[in-house]
Amino acid sequence: MAGQETPYPKRTKGVRLVKKDAKGVRFNETDRLNERYVKFRPTELQRIAGEAVQQDYCPDITKFAEGGFNKVFLLRAKNGREVIARIPTPIAGPSHHTTASEVATMNFLRSVLKLPVPEVLAYSTTSNNPIGAEYILMERVKGESLSSRWLSLTTDETKDIMTQIAVMERKIFEFHFPAYGSLYHKKDLDGETQIPIVEDFCIGPVSARQFWHGERSKTEIDRGPWLSTEDCVTSAARREMAVIQHHAKAQPRQTFLLPTNHDILPSEHTSLLSRFLQVAPHIIRPGSYSVPTLRHPDLSLSNILLAPGSTKIISIIDWQDAVIFPRFMQVGYPAFCEHDSSQPQSMHIPSLPDDFDKMGIEQQRQCRAVFRFEEANLYYTAATGIHNEEHMDLLRLPYLGMRQYLLRQTGYPWDADVINLRAALVGITTPSVWSSISSAACPVVFSDEEREAAMVESQEWNESEQLLSRVREHLDIDLEGGTEPDNFERAVEGNRKFRTQVTFTTPSPQKWVLEEKLTEDFQRVTKRQLELGGGPSFAVFKYLCHSATDSSKKAFIRIYFQIPNPGTEYQLPQLRQQQAAPPREHLELQALQDLRKQHCTVVPALLAYKEGKQGKDGLVPDGYITHIVWEMVNGKPLDADQFWRPESARLREAVRTKFRDIWEELKRCGWYPGLPLLQNIIYDESTGDMHIAGFRDADRFDPGEEFSDMTFVLWRLTRPPRKSGWEKDPTKWAW
Repeated sequence: MAGQETPYPKRTKGVRLVKKDAKGVRFNETDRLNERYVKFRPTELQRIAGEAVQQDYCPDITKFAEGGFNKVFLLRAKNGREVIARIPTPIAGPSHHTTASEVATMNFLRSVLKLPVPEVLAYSTTSNNPIGAEYILMERVKGESLSSRWLSLTTDETKDIMTQIAVMERKIFEFHFPAYGSLYHKKDLDGETQIPIVEDFCIGPVSARQFWHGERSKTEIDRGPWLSTEDCVTSAARREMAVIQHHAKAQPRQTFLLPTNHDILPSEHTSLLSRFLQVAPHIIRPGSYSVPTLRHPDLSLSNILLAPGSTKIISIIDWQDAVIFPRFMQVGYPAFCEHDSSQPQSMHIPSLPDDFDKMGIEQQRQCRAVFRFEEANLYYTAATGIHNEEHMDLLRLPYLGMRQYLLRQTGYPWDADVINLRAALVGITTPSVWSSISSAACPVVFSDEEREAAMVESQEWNESEQLLSRVREHLDIDLEGGTEPDNFERAVEGNRKFRTQVTFTTPSPQKWVLEEKLTEDFQRVTKRQLELGGGPSFAVFKYLCHSATDSSKKAFIRIYFQIPNPGTEYQLPQLRQQQAAPPREHLELQALQDLRKQHCTVVPALLAYKEGKQGKDGLVPDGYITHIVWEMVNGKPLDADQFWRPESARLREAVRTKFRDIWEELKRCGWYPGLPLLQNIIYDESTGDMHIAGFRDADRFDPGEEFSDMTFVLWRLTRPPRKSGWEKDPTKWAW
């Protein structure tokens, strides 16, 4: 930030305005802070804010809030008038369009629809001004956020607030917009396509950051405004296809959720988007279902302000990124009373548990939160049915949630993670679903195998996301790892416990530091399996790790741990604790312990292990958790593509020769991988050393088993022809 060059008095109060007030503990924090850094002149902001309320300047400036996309300041003039200043950060979106659209949206709602939103006092859509940054100055509405009153509301107060929200939404629904896009004042769209509405308002290009972020700002894409519903609905998919075709490269999936060790091709993403473009015309409902509709982009508790000591809503704030889209894309429940549209709406009047008075303070708080959520959902639904019938009709649209979910997935950028996009397409093209959406034949067909694989992968992704959400909730961090300054020390300590270093005492004292998650798997038992004595449910994570005393010493660690049974993930810890069970018999540990005792040299050595219980903050308090560490041996897992190349004949012969000796030693020790796969053979071409890995599903050798050519077949070291009687003549196998 520039220094205070102008001759105005220094501010008399307030906190620092530098970036230290931003959230801390973000992943890649330096990059995240740079993305949010805005250079501006505070004294000029004080002067212009003062002029906006007929004063020379505002001597008092305080950082009021800071989110991911805006820096918000509170300024106070000598006469007591207060001004809110919002300065968008670089990642908020296109600075001109973002600022211009937010201003026009608030002015439209206030002047045309007569809704309670803050009055805009001044703004600039360019940084070419004395402040040096785009800004919006608006009145400070002195109200109490609904979030601060939420758990103390009475039932009648909840009813009143839900009714007010439904009535306000009806006013917006009743206005007929002529096109899709973002709202602007005509003067702020000089030279750009604009569709007039009323007064000096118009609809122009969509200002949402998803259409301008990164390479999108340099790529020719369709940002609207749109007169056609189909053009609007498919714009995100067409946008991402254009960006992928110009900029994307193959890469592994690197997210916490189901990472891969191999590259995924961008064509996998564009192929799914192409399929979406085929089904898109069929999921659009004509008429009132698709009329252009404006809606608040984030109607959260903190964005609703009440008159002090009253339930009257006096302001709805934070309209940044509000867009006009087809109505079926806009409808739904606010986050504070969200309802799963795939489930029937309950009209049951909620109540607190019978033993509420006997609970501890934290348990009571959690029960009140659940009660308020259910109560708000009930009365929002009732109020919408009475006051906004058009909204209620759309909430009953068959498979509304699946349609909206698919549309959201088409707008995510290329990052090698297409699990949910594929699952969304598979789900909506399922015959039983499709027949309720369209009378036409579905233009996209998936095989039974593709459907099953997509659903399994999606379930694993969602289960992993639930676990990650619990970690975020426990640490009180956002999606980027950010937390409030007051929570900094607690989050750091909590993060230390969740990550990295694991201490062992068996077979000797040692510490290992987790580096990277390689695989994860979830084994959930059904209710029926539990009734028959099965279980418990558990998860398995595999990590690359290194020694705490020597970072060059690499190893692998597998962690088995109990997870809540399906449907109980969000129960109170005390209830999840009741599921705690002793460790399952994981044969991997048993096999590696036995192989270590026999000094078996053809398998990676067991380095450390421990069996324990999860703490009170665990997914299942007192549930089991088992750690196993084994060495990383030299060499690489055999790759089928490389192994069967024509030029790899010598490699195949060397591997088979070595493998026979290895197999005999393995048999002597009595254990083998449950799945004898090619990739379980670790081979070092430079030395000829070989090891057998993959003992998660270990099994015991049959004492009478002898080595034969069939052993090569089982381990995929030879390829017999695919015809009956192939086993009779090994000379016809591919060697």
